[in-house]
Amino acid sequence: MVPDIGRGSRTHGLLVYLYGPGRREEHTDAHLVGSWDGFAPDPGRDTGLDPDPKVTLARLTAALDLRVKQAGDRAPAKHVWHCSVRTAPGDRRLDDEEWNAVAQRIVHATGIAPDGDPDGCRWIAVRHAEDHIHIVATLVRGDLRNPRLNYDFNKAQAECRRIEQEMGLRRLNAGDGTAAKNPSSAEKFKAERTGRPETSRETLREAVRRAVAGADSEEEFFTRLREAGVRVKLRHAPSGDALGYNVALPGDRNRDGAPVWYPGSKLAPDLSLPKIRLRLTDGAVEPSAPAVGADRTNWSSPARQRRNATVIAERSATLLERDEDGEAAPPSSSASENSLTQWPRPHRPPPAPSWPPQLAPSSGRPAVMSAPNAPTPGLGRPRHCPGRRGARPRRGRRHHRHARLHPRPRHPRRRLLALRPRTRPAGPRLPTSRRAPTHRLPPGRRHPDAHAARPRPRPS
Repeated sequence: MVPDIGRGSRTHGLLVYLYGPGRREEHTDAHLVGSWDGFAPDPGRDTGLDPDPKVTLARLTAALDLRVKQAGDRAPAKHVWHCSVRTAPGDRRLDDEEWNAVAQRIVHATGIAPDGDPDGCRWIAVRHAEDHIHIVATLVRGDLRNPRLNYDFNKAQAECRRIEQEMGLRRLNAGDGTAAKNPSSAEKFKAERTGRPETSRETLREAVRRAVAGADSEEEFFTRLREAGVRVKLRHAPSGDALGYNVALPGDRNRDGAPVWYPGSKLAPDLSLPKIRLRLTDGAVEPSAPAVGADRTNWSSPARQRRNATVIAERSATLLERDEDGEAAPPSSSASENSLTQWPRPHRPPPAPSWPPQLAPSSGRPAVMSAPNAPTPGLGRPRHCPGRRGARPRRGRRHHRHARLHPRPRHPRRRLLALRPRTRPAGPRLPTSRRAPTHRLPPGRRHPDAHAARPRPRPS
């Protein structure tokens, strides 16, 4: 028993196909074998006073789409769930009651209409042949929510395996996802329209299998594909390494005029690029590890560039440490060749600082230089340093540790105010409007209000 699940957006169109004669007049005696409540109108076996299949079909469509219309914009775009269930050719013929039980178990297992849930989705089961039925459901529940259909195909497969065991049907192996994907109905119809004996998917699958069977390396595999007349497109990572490949047949295009590309993993799981690489390297003699100092020639281009850059950086650091004259020698062209034999090297301490003669410790003067490149004491302190002269306790945002690392710039007026002495100058206190400026001015300049700060002599 094999289930096949698909989705669509036209309930009436699917029902017209199921109750119609079919594409090759293969539909006979189409009728319902089950529904969500057992009282759905049946266009195939209408027992009314004036039976009209078209009117009954319209009533059945309206009943199925009732909750979809109530949900409005919240309903999914593809609200039709279609599942066909087919028995094996050698299995016994099931009656309508058994097919009804099969349909109920499948809609329960997939989450369409769980047992005992009055708000389950509406569904019907149509039978128009002896060996299969079609289950049609609309994906809106009674509470106007969408059902949870995660892994519905796997759940339907597992339920079919249990039904086979209970009903004594031919038991199939559980799918493990390693089989090749079958061509879709659209691909089959396209092959018929274009006059091809098989679909493009099957043709490309056979071409890829032949190419990988006679190839010894990845480059030869792609070369054989191109020689066979297959279009090949590689997918590369940002580093330049190939991640996968797509293939297409010449002249096979979609309605937009673009080639129809098929990834290797979609042709068959074992035709993906990682599986092909594993197959090409399986059984091959692994190359012996290169000796220390030998140059490898089988690096890929991105790996070779990264390795060369790393070797040059390490070589430059080594030369800077070993340079005793104070001048770094430029990296030679043979740095990448000799780096494996010359790295790592023993660390040598830096040379002692060269003291000027007049400041040497033996001259009797205090040594004020600790090193040639030592910073001058008292300079270069950050503004947030707690030991800065005139520092004030941090408050508010400035007390935050991030604010101390990134202080806000001060306004020019605040900078001038910060330079004023904290003690009041000697002499009588003048009004604020006539007070002399306390900040310093450049040499040779005088504040225009400086005369106001001088006490005027009183007349005798």
